[in-house]
Amino acid sequence: MEWTGDWSDSSPLWTEQMQQEIERVVKSDDGTFWMSFQDMLANFYSINVCMIRNPKYNKEPWIESRRRFYMDYDASDYDDTYDDDDRLSVPLFALTVTQPGGGHFIAAVHQEDIRCQGAKPYIDIGVSVLKVDPTYGTFSLVIGSGTSVERQNQTEQFDLPPGKYLVVPTTTGIKLKQQMQQQSPSSSSRDTDTGSTNTTIIGGQQQQRPPPKQLVIRGSDGKVERFTDAAEEVFSELFDRMDYDGDGLLNKAELDQFMVRTEGAPIQDKAYQWLLDHFEAPQAKGLSKRGFILAQLFVFERVGADEESLFGEFKALGYNDQLELSHGRSAVLSVHGSVGFSLEVLPFDPAVFEAALELPIVEHGEVTQYEGGKVCLYRHRGGYGGVSFVVANNHSQPLLFVMDCSGSKNVISHRPNLKHEELVPAGGRHVMHHLAPADVSAGSWSWKYSASYMFSP
Repeated sequence: MEWTGDWSDSSPLWTEQMQQEIERVVKSDDGTFWMSFQDMLANFYSINVCMIRNPKYNKEPWIESRRRFYMDYDASDYDDTYDDDDRLSVPLFALTVTQPGGGHFIAAVHQEDIRCQGAKPYIDIGVSVLKVDPTYGTFSLVIGSGTSVERQNQTEQFDLPPGKYLVVPTTTGIKLKQQMQQQSPSSSSRDTDTGSTNTTIIGGQQQQRPPPKQLVIRGSDGKVERFTDAAEEVFSELFDRMDYDGDGLLNKAELDQFMVRTEGAPIQDKAYQWLLDHFEAPQAKGLSKRGFILAQLFVFERVGADEESLFGEFKALGYNDQLELSHGRSAVLSVHGSVGFSLEVLPFDPAVFEAALELPIVEHGEVTQYEGGKVCLYRHRGGYGGVSFVVANNHSQPLLFVMDCSGSKNVISHRPNLKHEELVPAGGRHVMHHLAPADVSAGSWSWKYSASYMFSP
């Protein structure tokens, strides 16, 4: 379409023609809104376009499978001796395609929209699809989105022949750690006897913190009657975090994830069957949410009903004294396919998670070569939300590689420091830095680095 007249926003002729055209194609009550291109540039830094499959135009079926999962961050070591990605635990998913000829797929991860009340700020997220070589136990990348600080991140459409694949939600942990540090008080204490409010320093300002949440309701004789609603909400969320297949029941493998985190060992077969016999109906196929909470109350009473110990367990599982999940984040994995498939949850595997983070950087990143390709530095941009670097040693000797990003502006790294050195074995590779904006509201950030290396004898 060609427009005539003055193109300035203040032109009555332009406004009238635009309004007539909009009214011709848009119903007034369908939720569509319009703004000038200048306003869009001023208020948005990215645009996501949803894919809509219309049966009129897309003849092949489109099947979707969704799984809610939790990214857990181990914050027990606050002296920053560990890298952020070494602290993470994320469930993996086995994707099996049995249809002859395979089909088309898209994998995506979603966070709660920050426009929702009570939603937490976005962290960097992504998703990778890996193929496992059963002979050598190595991984190859089918497709990967890289990580980005966005509400959702997804792959492009890709083809999968029949077989089994690994779908891995990814995050570097950078933004999660940052948000935990911003929310965590510089000093805190619990006073369960008085329930007093503590004064703490958060973000450089003195603030009043509410007293810790109560965990149990006791009778006049001091005996425990039940958990408080707040404590039951924590157990309910823990149940959802363990119920990987979403069937509303905990099988032994799912309950083992909880037992390893709290007791250091999986539950014995006889003990699991005892729980079913005492807290579930006959012939139950798993432990229900109500049965799980009743079992927790039974154990709590038998070990002395110590509220401080229960708070300690909650803290180890990522909760603060207000019973908020501060050391983790929930998200949703969605897989769309043109043919039938199954999606099965698997326990966290550090080697798989490392490959899911590293391979998209190597296979889709820009590369700078040194020493005729004996040293390769790969750089992959994660949309607005970050940039990642991997160094590969293609020499026959170990490589000491130093990468200094301290000259960057408004950035944070998954490393404890912006300057990092890594000893890379011959034929190996390592992530040097994942960088992300430190303050998104600042509007701008930039990265720069200097690198040096030497081969070790």
